[in-house]
Amino acid sequence: MQASIWIEQDTYHWVKVEAEVLHTISAGFGLLRIASGSSLHFEQIRVNHEIWLPSNMIVRFQARLALLKALRGEYDIRYSNYRKFQSDSKIIVGP
Repeated sequence: MQASIWIEQDTYHWVKVEAEVLHTISAGFGLLRIASGSSLHFEQIRVNHEIWLPSNMIVRFQARLALLKALRGEYDIRYSNYRKFQSDSKIIVGP
């Protein structure tokens, strides 16, 4: 695999990762083979200047399952509208 990672200068937190499969990867005694050219793109954003959360992820793959079934796919996942969780609590004293 080949990967590139982007790091934010102020906090040294990773912001983006791009990875690509250069040679076929076999797993589970050859039952799953991920073909070269498959890729992953992942990004994070800082929300409310407090926490890093995912913003999007793109996965493209070609694979073969048990040398019988060819699998191809592309997933584009986007995260948005993050909101800070708030709750009100009240202590109630019994009788």
